[in-house]
Amino acid sequence: MKVLHMPIAMLSRCRGHVGRFGKLLRLGAVRHLAVKALPSFDPDNGQVIFANQSTWQLTFSWLLLSLCRHRILVDLGSKILGQSWICREPQRLTSRALLASVRSTAFAHFCGGETLQDCVGRGKHLSSAGVRCIVDWGVEESSEPAAWETNMLRKVETLQRAKEVLGLSAAFMPIKLTSILSPALLERWTAVVQDGSQPPEDWHLEEEVAAALQRLRRICEAAKDAAIPLLLDAEQSGRQPAVHLLARQLQREFNTEEPIVYDTVQMYLKASPQRLDQALHYAGQHGYIYAVKLVRGAYIEQERPFGTIFDTKEDTDAAFETAAEKILQAIVTKRPSAALMLATHNRSSLFNAVQMMEKLGLARNDQRVHFAQILGMVDNLTYALGLAGYNASKLLVFGQIHEALDLLGSSVVAAPHAGEPRCIWGSGARTPSAEK
Repeated sequence: MKVLHMPIAMLSRCRGHVGRFGKLLRLGAVRHLAVKALPSFDPDNGQVIFANQSTWQLTFSWLLLSLCRHRILVDLGSKILGQSWICREPQRLTSRALLASVRSTAFAHFCGGETLQDCVGRGKHLSSAGVRCIVDWGVEESSEPAAWETNMLRKVETLQRAKEVLGLSAAFMPIKLTSILSPALLERWTAVVQDGSQPPEDWHLEEEVAAALQRLRRICEAAKDAAIPLLLDAEQSGRQPAVHLLARQLQREFNTEEPIVYDTVQMYLKASPQRLDQALHYAGQHGYIYAVKLVRGAYIEQERPFGTIFDTKEDTDAAFETAAEKILQAIVTKRPSAALMLATHNRSSLFNAVQMMEKLGLARNDQRVHFAQILGMVDNLTYALGLAGYNASKLLVFGQIHEALDLLGSSVVAAPHAGEPRCIWGSGARTPSAEK
């Protein structure tokens, strides 16, 4: 994050340069400005991007992210926070001291709060830069049927509450499928369709699949009512084809008029370009909107031994850029109808996307194109997108601190390295990827 390495004196001067755009933003007028009145996408213009940040906020972010650049500190912090007794005994004196230190540092920086209500203030702050929220509470996978039902009901309630407390600031909500259905189910059906084979016509009528789809439909209905689309998290390659299969079924049912369900495609997988082409073709055949979140990937350490990912980062970058252009082309031609979220911290990818949008004649605020990053990371990129009139969002995870320790560990590991983050969020992962 180049701007966070400006001298403190420069950070201090940022406060006074609110100007005309800052006043308009405070009035909530950013979305009503004509495109020609908006600034260009310029993530290096710290005076505009961080005009509504105090010197203390900027200094705190700079210090925290600077510390996160030292891997030895990150590994030590993750090891300490990963101690199971902290979660089992949060009222223990040592636990309380550790959790208090996390609450005022990493948790305050990377998370939205302990409750959905806590996210309201952060949401208002983001909206002043034209940025919306992707809200979620941290939840892990489960093999217990009772947990699937509980998690489904809680997700429905969260969607309803998000609409009430955040209003239009709530842009999307992620969903981790293995918290709603059996991980073994995904692995079983992946074995059936791994090589591109088509499942039986009545695959969705199998008892366990039908029950899982019924839970997912409850969530989709709530998302539609709340006007908060869902982002289906990706999984490891041993489960991913089944995730695509379920996403295809839900999109066919719910994406007939507007994108309610977004699949996730991890472009570091060698199989992803072909899978993307197949998904576009199937959507065109069946007349629904193919909505997709493109990421590079977040299971690199687990996938590498199996040879499922591209050999070089350059190959992954090329696959990502090609996929983004292909979806943007589909959005314009409507062959098929499509919607895109670019969930990336990669500066070059963002510049390429906004340039392609301009080339294709897509409006900056076209509701079929969105950008997203993690809260507390590459803020200069997200705010620059929002201020320029693009649909930009931040991932705001909320929950009790001892419940979010695992997520915090992955976020800190993902902090800036060599000037850019090392990870891409949104694949339901707990390991860093190689994105730069």
